[in-house]
Amino acid sequence: MQYLYRAFDNQNQLLYIGISGKWSERLHAHEKTSEWMEHTETVKIEKFPDRASVEQAEINAIQAERPIYNKDFNSAYESVMDHFQKLKFWAYYDAPVDDCHKRLLKMMRVSLRHLPVDYASKPARYIAFVFESPYLELFNSGEMDCRNCAAISHNKQFRNWASIVEAEIGEGEMV
Repeated sequence: MQYLYRAFDNQNQLLYIGISGKWSERLHAHEKTSEWMEHTETVKIEKFPDRASVEQAEINAIQAERPIYNKDFNSAYESVMDHFQKLKFWAYYDAPVDDCHKRLLKMMRVSLRHLPVDYASKPARYIAFVFESPYLELFNSGEMDCRNCAAISHNKQFRNWASIVEAEIGEGEMV
């Protein structure tokens, strides 16, 4: 027997699709190595009679459902850092933005203008700081459906950068 599993977060966003002959062992391995696993609230499992059928089902599911963390077969996958760098470019350089991100970037730019920072250096940590609140607002209202932004929201490094800015603001150390 072969299994296809789908991991979802607490807001029912599809995080990852995988296959295994021993799904419980595979999920345990993900606990040690996969960033998405700590955000997993629910796992749904489907049975398949053989490896060939589960492999084809995995490809079809990834292409159709576009999970956040699957790289292979996922046309929507963009590395978290690449997507973050794109947001940083859009925010600091007022570059044209795709339709999916227009409202998010507008909100982020407003927040950036209110930070007492030196924009000559264009630090990434400021983008991390102004990203989370508008992203969550748009996501929760159903206006934002970017799986790459969801991956940024789940990323520990960006949350750490945002915390650094929050501390700087609290200490009045920003330029």
